[in-house]
Amino acid sequence: MLGIQLDSYLGIGDAIQFTHIPENIYHNTGQKVYDVSNSWVFDHNPYVIRGSVPSNINTLNMWNLSHHFPAEDFKSHADRFFMFFNNAFKTSYSPCLRHPRLYYNEEGKINTNRILVHTTGKSETEPMHDNVINHISETYKDFEIVQIGGPKDKPTPFKKMLGLGLWETAKLISESMMFIGINSGMMNMANCYTRVQKKILLPRDIESFLPMSSRHTVWLDHGNMYYNNTKIDTGATYSYTKI
Repeated sequence: MLGIQLDSYLGIGDAIQFTHIPENIYHNTGQKVYDVSNSWVFDHNPYVIRGSVPSNINTLNMWNLSHHFPAEDFKSHADRFFMFFNNAFKTSYSPCLRHPRLYYNEEGKINTNRILVHTTGKSETEPMHDNVINHISETYKDFEIVQIGGPKDKPTPFKKMLGLGLWETAKLISESMMFIGINSGMMNMANCYTRVQKKILLPRDIESFLPMSSRHTVWLDHGNMYYNNTKIDTGATYSYTKI
């Protein structure tokens, strides 16, 4: 049996990125994994075991292991983990799920008139630019635009639903038509819900950006659309004017 350890200091997105692993392991072995750290991201995960942890299980510290995943271009986080897993444990497992998954409210009714905006995150050095916020306000003026995130996030003219609990936020995201935000924990949460359109601002390295390449963080997803803060389409990102 295996155990998964997610240290308590990990940020929201840092923890969410590993939520696909229990299902992938179960798909290959028929065995659930122990949630050694009792992490909130596994609260609804049917492929983990909570409670007393056997002393003889092999515990994988996911954050420590993630720095050793093979850095090959265009490999998803799931692919990279299983490449490492196969090399380390001499197995022939393969992933069945490439995106993070919270297993919560996945069938909720979508509000096709609601767009969520997230302006501020720890993963970026600067919040969403004013020109982007103004463009969203004008482009989607006929929609209900709701700002989510923390109470101290950069303000917008949009309806405020800040400071919600994590599962309240997940429910709101899962039932919205679109998420527009930056690289952040909220983005990783949105990536758990494949029915939601994701439009992500990436202000860094826009000339060379390729989703999931070795030059960039592996949790950026091919299924999202990526934009920059300029009026120029550069690399693999669109101008913010095309959001």
